[in-house]
Amino acid sequence: MCRFALLADDTFTAEKPVQAVLFVQELCTMAKAFPPPPRQDLFRALLQHDILDVVTRTFDHADERVLTAAKEILMSVMAFRPTLLRTVLLGTRLSRAVAARSRVR
Repeated sequence: MCRFALLADDTFTAEKPVQAVLFVQELCTMAKAFPPPPRQDLFRALLQHDILDVVTRTFDHADERVLTAAKEILMSVMAFRPTLLRTVLLGTRLSRAVAARSRVR
């Protein structure tokens, strides 16, 4: 089982996504020095393993370091595949709006 599949499990601890986001931030930073084909392979693999799901789990985190890391990952993905990022972020926003409406009712 891959690292990100473990994080997608609902029994994860609060520290798991934090460690994953900080790790992926380092990967994204290193990937800037890669030539385009390996860099694309890295981002493709991260996206196939639902890294954006892990990143969106940290949006409400109180630690600025984690939020900054999540933003840097999103910017790296945006450089690779902007339409996918837009779709994920709109989906996250929509699901939060639906959840907020259900609490009001």
